[in-house]
Amino acid sequence: MSHMVIGSDLVRVSRFAHWQDRRVLRVFGSAVLEQWHQQGRRTSYLASRWALAESIYKAVGQWEICVNNAQGQPVSQHCAVTVTHDADLCWALAIDRMLTQKK
Repeated sequence: MSHMVIGSDLVRVSRFAHWQDRRVLRVFGSAVLEQWHQQGRRTSYLASRWALAESIYKAVGQWEICVNNAQGQPVSQHCAVTVTHDADLCWALAIDRMLTQKK
């Protein structure tokens, strides 16, 4: 079985424009729902969570929902992650931690 060590995902932010609390809770869980409310229910926040989860899945084969740390950066147990948005696009990158620890 092959193992991908890098994953990325690109999503349209507008795809999440009509999401409500119930759907956010079902898909992402209570921690993301709480942070989404703290972020002023910004659609870009949901898009970033989706892109991060997809990129982690592509890197390690496991779906993981990221929440922000105290500094406001997304955190993953399995990967080093980053996310950015511009206009209606959100892009995330995940690198398997096993790759980053093999120095």
